[in-house]
Amino acid sequence: MDKTNIFLIVLIFVVGLSFFSYFNKEYSGHFITEPEKCESSESLSIFEPHSVSYWSEPGNNIPPQVYTSACATSTTVTSVKCIDGARPEKLNVDCPTGYICSNDGFGGYCKRGNAKGLTSTGCFDTDEGNIYEKGLVVLIQGRGKNMPERFVDICATDTTVTEFTCIDGDNNVDKRILGCPYPYTCSGGACIKS
Repeated sequence: MDKTNIFLIVLIFVVGLSFFSYFNKEYSGHFITEPEKCESSESLSIFEPHSVSYWSEPGNNIPPQVYTSACATSTTVTSVKCIDGARPEKLNVDCPTGYICSNDGFGGYCKRGNAKGLTSTGCFDTDEGNIYEKGLVVLIQGRGKNMPERFVDICATDTTVTEFTCIDGDNNVDKRILGCPYPYTCSGGACIKS
């Protein structure tokens, strides 16, 4: 074999290895895949809204999935946290006595408040009709039913929110489609600044 053939073989090997390494991100004699990655917001307290960002493939420039705390019920927060820095986990946590769950547009959290007799009958609105917060309305034994009814604010369009509120002395629920003022748009059941 002459020097030209050896040079071509080495060149083909180097180009092939470079091509292979580019598409597999890392190569050191075997395949290496980047592990999943999960990062938490500064606070993981049920008394503050919080979130985690999760990357299933961190090296691929794919935006992370964001999981945010939320109100599961009027007195329960669905908290989120990272497990070993790799995977998100959701956990329902009851608010202490004298606290209610509130959504403020950034996530659910426990705050001091009165559940307005929710253990018997009545209606409770976590955002009190605020279009800038995603709210949860819980109606207990309303409309002749024994099971609680839940109504969650949702986006009707990109610029309108379907807002549920308590009416009739907290014995019924009102549903209204309200516009988000400029420069706000509807996202996740609340008007947010775009």
